[in-house]
Amino acid sequence: MTHEAEQERMAAHRREWDKQSIYLRLQEGIPAAFWVWGDLVAPLEPCLTQGDQGASFGWGEANEACLALSHAIIAKLVSVGLVAPEQAGEKARYLRDEVLAKLPAGEHYDLHLSYLRLLLGDPPGSAT
Repeated sequence: MTHEAEQERMAAHRREWDKQSIYLRLQEGIPAAFWVWGDLVAPLEPCLTQGDQGASFGWGEANEACLALSHAIIAKLVSVGLVAPEQAGEKARYLRDEVLAKLPAGEHYDLHLSYLRLLLGDPPGSAT
């Protein structure tokens, strides 16, 4: 692959990040999260483990709901190849502690993936 072709491939990959977002919304007072990619909008669900019946999302406080949200976001990023599976736990804790817990609770937010890429680093297999 030529240098120009590699540069274009990387630029196209960055544009894909720019088209994707995580929307944090309150629906009737209940925190919800959505994966948005162009016209596709899909709700994120808490990653349930054995005893997590009724798990919910939250932000604005470093609690279990905030950790559930960070795990769901990172799980989605892993599923689309933007975060390496072996880094999921570390990235989820970082996202909770450095981003989600610091957002004021009770407000709507759009977390653009280009912003998350700056925080979490480039995806696996990308050239720096």
